[in-house]
Amino acid sequence: MGNRLDLGGSAPINKRSSALKKGRRWAQDRSQSMERSYSTQQAARFLRVSVSTFKRLCESQAVDFQRTPGGHRRLSHQALVNLSRKIWKTEPNASPRIESCAVVSEKLLDDLLHGRVTRVVASILNDLNTPHDLVQVLESKLVPVLWKVGTYWQESKIGIYQERICSGTILTALDRISEQMPWPATPKFLAVGGCLKPGEDSISSKLVALTIRSVGGQAIDLGSNVPSQAMADAANHFQPQVIWVSHTHFHDNETILQAHTEMKDLLKCDAKIFIGGGGLSPSVIRTLHWCHFVETLSQLQDTLKAIDTTDQSGKRYRIDRGGGLFALKTQLPETAQNFT
Repeated sequence: MGNRLDLGGSAPINKRSSALKKGRRWAQDRSQSMERSYSTQQAARFLRVSVSTFKRLCESQAVDFQRTPGGHRRLSHQALVNLSRKIWKTEPNASPRIESCAVVSEKLLDDLLHGRVTRVVASILNDLNTPHDLVQVLESKLVPVLWKVGTYWQESKIGIYQERICSGTILTALDRISEQMPWPATPKFLAVGGCLKPGEDSISSKLVALTIRSVGGQAIDLGSNVPSQAMADAANHFQPQVIWVSHTHFHDNETILQAHTEMKDLLKCDAKIFIGGGGLSPSVIRTLHWCHFVETLSQLQDTLKAIDTTDQSGKRYRIDRGGGLFALKTQLPETAQNFT
């Protein structure tokens, strides 16, 4: 035992040390090779598609994955960039959604850069057969262009003023699309939401509001940079069945968790809380266990279809001819009309 070290094996100490050194070198090399790599979920979020769609894309494009010691698939940053470039091009066997992204993106991008609101609205509405189709059209046409604008801005291919023009054009276009959507005679549920402070993205919140409208719900959109207290106050006042919080920009985890915890502690209503967006890290999603995380608008749409049509008090909602939101017995404040 004098010349041996008991490490759970019988190898001499010099051989065991050599094995440990090799193991450390392997771990270092593995760590370096796995730098800037993405899980399946992270890569799907990067491309703004569902996980199932991402897996189909990887199969059709023969993507080369790395493997963790536990057998989980990881995609390198360069492989993800290459895949992103491929799906922006129309290929013979591409899905209709990917073809749509490739064909429409340049036209929409040009319209956004020049502030052509009417053309953007027409491009979306012309593909709608029913309000329920809105989410699919937004995900196949508008969302990829939003991602492209953000990428171009990060790569300095467009200036700040051009990004502001695009954002303003999109916001105006979404408002006009909302005006064109029919109001259900009896909304299935009421939802309140927005981007908690310091979130500045109004576009994502409007997209969620439109998704809620597409399944027959009523959305009260508080917009961006909403303090936790204000979000809780609105929810306590309107007593919705759904609260949504969008996170599209990265902030430190502590700030996000603090904002959500403060809101939860102030809530006095029994509402389902939905969160989503690329600004949420996996650790934050796990910590916010009282929230329902959704990756895409279509996933949110499918989930909302299962929302009960009555609130906890048994009341149903209806829209009167003036468009205001009412309960059967209790009229809500007129301010409810100002958010939609």
